[in-house]
Amino acid sequence: MEIKGKFPENRLHDFKRKAELAVYRDLEASALPGVALYSARPGPNAPELDFLIWLEGIARVNLEVKGGPNFVKGNEWFLGGPGGSMPKNNPLFQAWDGAMMLRNFLGERLGQSHKPFVIAAVVFPDMEPDPDIEALTAGGQGHVLWGAGDIAGRLAAIAAEVQVKFPPTALDIQRETALLSTGTAGPEEAGHATNEGCGLDARQVIIQRVETVNIYTVGASMA
Repeated sequence: MEIKGKFPENRLHDFKRKAELAVYRDLEASALPGVALYSARPGPNAPELDFLIWLEGIARVNLEVKGGPNFVKGNEWFLGGPGGSMPKNNPLFQAWDGAMMLRNFLGERLGQSHKPFVIAAVVFPDMEPDPDIEALTAGGQGHVLWGAGDIAGRLAAIAAEVQVKFPPTALDIQRETALLSTGTAGPEEAGHATNEGCGLDARQVIIQRVETVNIYTVGASMA
């Protein structure tokens, strides 16, 4: 898989970026055709997203990376460490928000008919499966991966499970990644999606996030 740009040298020996580097190298070694963007921003005011991934003919993915020992207690997330645990934002919500940012950005720049389904996923490169975290995904909060091996292949398996409609073609990938990298997808940028009618069907809609009870509910439409 091609990754646009090198991993920044000033992050190579940053302990806090160790998990991101492991994921970067794993994706780079994947034989699956596609492109990944590291620390991309879907819009000038958007936050950095760890990895935006296009698996050709398979799916688009927003992948959040969480290193170290993460755990949940009640509705709260924590990161463990030698000095004790510290509270963290819910990474499943972060992955979901990033997926919606990419989807809406593409719709704004390429036309509302080009608002494709984006899988929201979180990878914990340093962890074995945690049943408490796994239980949260059963409520429709997203997808989680454990360890840093064959990440692209496991994302492809998730895409097959959710039956992604209108996966990205090679041309889609070229246009969309160029748009994020350079700000333009070429002369046909506005309003011309390559996948006609690439909206979602009802099975791929998880719209309303209910913060107070820490779950997602299923909505009727994503348009």
